[in-house]
Amino acid sequence: MTGNISLVTGASGFIASHVVQQLLEKGEQVHATVRSIKNKKKIKNLLDMQKRWPGKLTLFEADLLAASSFDTPMKGCSVVYHIASPFFIENKIRDGQKEVVEPALKGTQHVLEAVQKNETVKIVILTSIIHYPPSISTQLVGGQLFLGVPDMWFAIVDVREVATAHIQAAQLPDSHGRYILADGKTRGFVELARILRSITQSSRIPKNTVPNALVRLSGPLLGLSQKWLKLNLSIPFDIDNRPSLEQLKIVYRPLEETLADHYRSWKSAQSLAH
Repeated sequence: MTGNISLVTGASGFIASHVVQQLLEKGEQVHATVRSIKNKKKIKNLLDMQKRWPGKLTLFEADLLAASSFDTPMKGCSVVYHIASPFFIENKIRDGQKEVVEPALKGTQHVLEAVQKNETVKIVILTSIIHYPPSISTQLVGGQLFLGVPDMWFAIVDVREVATAHIQAAQLPDSHGRYILADGKTRGFVELARILRSITQSSRIPKNTVPNALVRLSGPLLGLSQKWLKLNLSIPFDIDNRPSLEQLKIVYRPLEETLADHYRSWKSAQSLAH
């Protein structure tokens, strides 16, 4: 598909920026939308990509809640990756329907309306994927959990595989429907701690779990309901990720590699912040 133009919405976001980078690495021409081009700090990674791939990446301002906002960015595009969402997950949400669902639906409607106006668009990749900061491994590395971790289990995926899945879904003919993007088995908090301890050589990273009774007792202080804890404490589970392996040809990298790269990124960010 080299030579075609791809549109990526919400391009300054964590996942979308990786999609943009991988498209550029493939030699694609990319149109990328952001909330504000004037916010240089927010779009620095995109500006760096423009320098690295001259003439390949064009930035546009677009507002998901404004009708016709995507008409211009979408001109000439053959593929649309709609990843943007008009809300900030870190904000305290009081009414999920009004503050999250309705704006997201309205934004998607505006993007699809622009698609209908544009005859060049052949494929639309629409996802409900989000990332949720701050990272649990950041808390581990930072030493906040040195006394122990809850016996909790997580489905883990590297953001680079998430980005690849978006692109493969558009470019591989066998792709269709919905996909679970994650390693085939869940990983416990203790295993994450063990891997990070070997990477960082830090004695503040815990080795043990804390009793479930203590986790339940402190749950309200952490914003965790008893219902949520009942459904998540000490419950490992398996994941059927075969469609992503067979149809999208995703190769999930080892967890050790993901955590090592994450740690290096975290250390770099810490250095820049001081």
